Amino acid sequence: MNRIVVVAFALLTAFEAAPVAAQDSVPPKVTPAPKKQDPFVARSQDVALEPASTGFGFYVENDVLGFQTDQNYTGGFAFSLGGRWISESGLSGPLSLFDLLFEPVTHMRRAHQSREVSLHTLTIEGSAFTPRREDLGISTPIVDDRPYASLFGFQVRRVSVRRKADPLKLSRRAVSSELTIAALGWDLAKALQTDLHRTLRRRSGKSTPVDPQGWSNQISNGGEPTLLYTVGEEQLLYGRSPVDPGVQGQATWSAQASAGYYTNIAAGVSGRFGRIRTNFWEFNTNPLNSIQQRIEASDDRHPWELYGFAGGRGRLVGYNALLQGQFRESVHTFSPSQVNHALLEGEFGVAGAGTMLGGTFTGRIMAAGRTPEFNGPRQRSHAWGAIHLAYAPRLSSRSQ
Repeated sequence: MNRIVVVAFALLTAFEAAPVAAQDSVPPKVTPAPKKQDPFVARSQDVALEPASTGFGFYVENDVLGFQTDQNYTGGFAFSLGGRWISESGLSGPLSLFDLLFEPVTHMRRAHQSREVSLHTLTIEGSAFTPRREDLGISTPIVDDRPYASLFGFQVRRVSVRRKADPLKLSRRAVSSELTIAALGWDLAKALQTDLHRTLRRRSGKSTPVDPQGWSNQISNGGEPTLLYTVGEEQLLYGRSPVDPGVQGQATWSAQASAGYYTNIAAGVSGRFGRIRTNFWEFNTNPLNSIQQRIEASDDRHPWELYGFAGGRGRLVGYNALLQGQFRESVHTFSPSQVNHALLEGEFGVAGAGTMLGGTFTGRIMAAGRTPEFNGPRQRSHAWGAIHLAYAPRLSSRSQ
């Protein structure tokens, strides 16, 4: 496992291998010291660019939304909060510790400290995985299909960008790190899926979808702690600053490496076209990576945006606990030879935002898909739909 972790993160070392340019000395700005401060992140004079709070967001995805497949990755949710309070309260401390521990490989601590603007997100999330819909009524292990699996926990994410000479513009490059602390094998997934299926039956008057009977066979049934550490980089390949928004196109390149319950590396491209007013790093075709990563809450000059987007990536998987199990014994798991270690993923959709009721509302609908995660007679690609809603209050200033 240690070898897999080192290999995964070594592939990202080149992203930050270049020496950090020395910054011109600037007389320090006298600001009151916060009560608590993340000890591993440098406080620059531009720390005020991150508001104390940037609002909240809710995200739900399910294969019932448009596809009616009810298998593989069958559904997930996330509730996210953003703002400077995450760092000042010490909640980003564990993430900073991992940045420090992996610094010799990833250079992520140096990357964050060399960039004047850092934004933080705290997310509560959950996801569930099941065999195919036709077999949900079977209580015994289905050995030639993927095992039941669930994950519930919270994630802290930090994204950092460098300011340019123009105070209204930011760099075309962003780095990020995130730490997920979660549990495998809780009964919560069974309860949520059962309630959803019963609601669907009541509304349709049909006998399907049936109540899932195989959750006692899930990975790490009864509960087991787990974690995931991820570092990433994004770069704007094409597009202009959204300071003066209008109809335009943007293209972005991104790369990621993760170690933990889903050890993998990934790289891909994404694009969007329409009336855009947000920075490229404030948006990601995977909404779980972009909720509440903002500096400004709203802009009276440009009160709305609307655009279409699409993205795709390749992913190399070294280890997947949701298929292979972890330390606790599980009734049914896959061996490494049964796991597909090369995947393709993609998504497309529409997003928009508008200023109203003292803040900004953001909405997004999308469809996503992934090539088969395991091989064998029941291997299959999968698709699902997603909805994302968020609200950010108006800010009286950048630093309050």
